[in-house]
Amino acid sequence: MKKSNIFALVEISKLAAGLARYPDDAQKALLSQAAYFLIIDPIYFSEALRPEWEAIQAAMTQREPLLDEKGFTIMNRVVHTVHQLSPQEQQDVVRRVIGLHDRLQEESLAYA
Repeated sequence: MKKSNIFALVEISKLAAGLARYPDDAQKALLSQAAYFLIIDPIYFSEALRPEWEAIQAAMTQREPLLDEKGFTIMNRVVHTVHQLSPQEQQDVVRRVIGLHDRLQEESLAYA
């Protein structure tokens, strides 16, 4: 099995660290790190971990961007989705990202 690209580990590590800054406010944590859900391509993950990142991305991009009357973006897909998720769903996403981060670290060590 091929391991995940170091880019995935570095970027998910930064995402996890950013989420950890707001342990009592999952919405604030997710909003502060929203861009990561759009910029980390699943191709950087191993076959074993790719489906989990794809599922997290899908959960975080359920809504379309929110546009004003002139067609300008008010909220991107991720921010709009975060605002629509329940507090429990937000916390679940945070837990899934942390779990993926842990699995990436284990995978990295296993292939070191």
